[in-house]
Amino acid sequence: MIGELEDLKSSQSGLQSLFGGNITPRLALTLRMIHMQYPRLCTDEVFGSPRFLQTYKAEDLVSGLFDIPLEQGRLNTFLDSITPGTPGNVSLEGLSFLPCVVCKIFKVYVYLPNARNRRLNEFPSRFRQTSCCSSNVCSACLTRSLKISLDSDDWWYELGSQSWLKCPIEGCRTPIGIRCVDEITNILQNFGEQNIQSYTSMFALLFQRYIILQLC
Repeated sequence: MIGELEDLKSSQSGLQSLFGGNITPRLALTLRMIHMQYPRLCTDEVFGSPRFLQTYKAEDLVSGLFDIPLEQGRLNTFLDSITPGTPGNVSLEGLSFLPCVVCKIFKVYVYLPNARNRRLNEFPSRFRQTSCCSSNVCSACLTRSLKISLDSDDWWYELGSQSWLKCPIEGCRTPIGIRCVDEITNILQNFGEQNIQSYTSMFALLFQRYIILQLC
């Protein structure tokens, strides 16, 4: 119990340092809601070997690691790296939060295209907002929707209508506008998908069929 109490005091001290010693009711409620909303990511689910898992400093953080649980010592290291006024503090310039229309979760959006923090962007660069219904769709939901569409048996029967991969927003049946294998590859790669070829090979084959149909 003494050890747990010391950890709690250390965590409280880190939070007070981070927020200037003024933890308001709004901030407390926000932290509580975020804690309940976001999933916990195990390290064995992480693609590759990110440097962040060795340093636990914000300068090495990437978007796919936002939900890694941090033990007390690692949490303090991370808090120190984002506390204003701390040597080596990482800038939060260009970062904002947007709700994804599909998962209803607030995700990090980098609104400055040349910001140093663009690696933290949880929205795809081109398809952050759908052209059909102007909805914000995060990379995770776009990737999931894309994989489901490519796995289905119905989308490629509409090659002639150019209505291929649908918008992931429920109730919107407008094509999302992805008509190139390279676009699919980039979306899947950015989200760490390892089995990309299985999703792109069928699309490439059917795209060739579409070109042939247009020439006939």
